[in-house]
Amino acid sequence: MSDDLVRRLRDLAYEWTECCGDIHLPLSEAADRIEVFEAKLAKSVEALVRIEDLTQHNMPMTAREEQCVNREARTALAELKGENDDQ
Repeated sequence: MSDDLVRRLRDLAYEWTECCGDIHLPLSEAADRIEVFEAKLAKSVEALVRIEDLTQHNMPMTAREEQCVNREARTALAELKGENDDQ
């Protein structure tokens, strides 16, 4: 669905360039930001699935499993916040 939204925004940006040249940049930026948010959301969902896999067994977790869960959560949160290891 959002792929369709991104495509429509890009199409509008292209079509309106002739009559309203200043609208092209905001529409293109909006499409770019939607794609970035979708990528972050997909990575977060993947991390949550991995966390669920580690925690769903209703048994005490080993220290190693807890470390894996914590690492997955911290990594997903850092990506959502736009942080990375370089900072």
